[in-house]
Amino acid sequence: MLQEPIVEVAVEGMPTVVYGHLTKEKVPELIQKHLMGKEVLKSSALAVGGDKQLRIVLRNCGVVDPESLRDYVSQDGYLGDR
Repeated sequence: MLQEPIVEVAVEGMPTVVYGHLTKEKVPELIQKHLMGKEVLKSSALAVGGDKQLRIVLRNCGVVDPESLRDYVSQDGYLGDR
């Protein structure tokens, strides 16, 4: 099932929430409940707080130059699973 458009909302004092399948009709409710009322809009929430995936395979994406062996080694690239 297609969940787009997806929006991640971070409000101080609340867990970060990823909302999916948003429409322009749902935006006012999202603003009112989540941003103003600090309440998770459960009907559209895909992930809340600690539900996020841990990035393992791509953890060095944007950090290591893919054409530099030295960059790869500096990020413990040949140490294997930690």
